Amino acid sequence: MSRKKVDSKEVGLELGLVLGRYFLKTDDLHYGYWPEDLEVDVVNFPKAQKNYSDFIFSHIPKDIHRILDVGSGSGNFAKRLIENKYLVDCVSPS
Repeated sequence: MSRKKVDSKEVGLELGLVLGRYFLKTDDLHYGYWPEDLEVDVVNFPKAQKNYSDFIFSHIPKDIHRILDVGSGSGNFAKRLIENKYLVDCVSPS
């Protein structure tokens, strides 16, 4: 009987996604952007994550059409980029 090797990084990513969806109601895997007027509280985590994604979007130069997403996590941000007509390459370092 042979055993298949389990990639702990893959398990960690999946676990992070499940916990984030269940407890935080989010599919993003980053800490977010917390402006001074947003109380640092777990209930505000999804808003902080949206703030961060919106912040990045607002700083993409108009003449840029191709994005390299390093540390792409769940792929949620890359999906949003693609929906906005960007060409996206994702790299998830191991």
